[in-house]
Amino acid sequence: MKQSEFIKILKEKEIKFEQKDGRIIINGGSVDLPSLKELPENVQFNNGGDVDFNSLKKLPENVEFNNGGYVDLPSLKELPENVKFNNGGSVYLRSLTKLPENVEFNNGGGVDLDSLTKLPENVQFNNGGYIYLDSLTKLPEKVHFNNGGDVYLYSLTKLPEKVHFNNGGDVYLYSLKKLPKNVQFNNGGYVNLRSLTKLPEKVHFNNGGDVDLSSLKELPENVLFNNGGYIYLENGRQELKGTYLERCKVEQEGDYVYLYKKVSKDYKTQENTENETLWKIGSTLEHPDWNPTQSECGPGKFHACAKPHWCNYFRNEKGDKYIQIKIHVNDIYEWKNNPTFPQKISFKKATVIKEIIL
Repeated sequence: MKQSEFIKILKEKEIKFEQKDGRIIINGGSVDLPSLKELPENVQFNNGGDVDFNSLKKLPENVEFNNGGYVDLPSLKELPENVKFNNGGSVYLRSLTKLPENVEFNNGGGVDLDSLTKLPENVQFNNGGYIYLDSLTKLPEKVHFNNGGDVYLYSLTKLPEKVHFNNGGDVYLYSLKKLPKNVQFNNGGYVNLRSLTKLPEKVHFNNGGDVDLSSLKELPENVLFNNGGYIYLENGRQELKGTYLERCKVEQEGDYVYLYKKVSKDYKTQENTENETLWKIGSTLEHPDWNPTQSECGPGKFHACAKPHWCNYFRNEKGDKYIQIKIHVNDIYEWKNNPTFPQKISFKKATVIKEIIL
């Protein structure tokens, strides 16, 4: 399609745009063109809303999705190289069966790749939400999941060595029956390995939630369980011994511990609400209505996590930052009544030490 043809469609649909340096830059709100089957090169979506192309089957090179909402390309079966998804919402690529190398998912929401059967090397999942890879049966080496939500790998039957799950949510590996050595689960939620019949040595469970090993009869030796929740075996639930600080190997210095929060680019949490809080580096904050015993969540306390990436479970906006905070052990309260979110702990008072770059 020529740029002139696309411009004619934009004018007919009253979609705002501008032309600059040979590029068509889409502005305004959502872009919904269900009958469009092709795009010209050098189109940039900077609109504030969604991008919806139901019939589009091919993307040209040099397309940029910087829009504020989701990108829905349900009929697309192939992506060009070096496509960047920087949009604020989810990316729906349900029919895509192949990904080129060096694709970056930096979008704020989920990534839906339900039909994908193979991943290339060096793919980066830095998106804020979930990742659906339900049809994938094999992963390349050195894949890092740094997304903010869950990772769905329902059909995966084999994991390569040195795969890191640093995502903020859960990891679903329903079909996996064997794990390689040196796999690290650093995700913020729980790990589901319900079909696994054997665990190798030196596997690290550093995740924030539970670990489901319901096909195992007993815990193996030399496997480290530093997770925040329970362990489920064939004969039921195993509770980890020790306090939150002990189980999660929290860094301690005398009577003080170091925990982590995730804040906005302006160092705020709960923005634009009555509970908006500024976590400025060097500042000390004390909760004005400390009441941690009434409920696990809600008012009356601040919350923090033992590991920075566990915080992704609770917030993941574009531009967010991690901060390290220092807390006296007497200002911490652990909710022990069957916690829904075992990866977090409440506190009364803290000093903000520094920003953490992962």
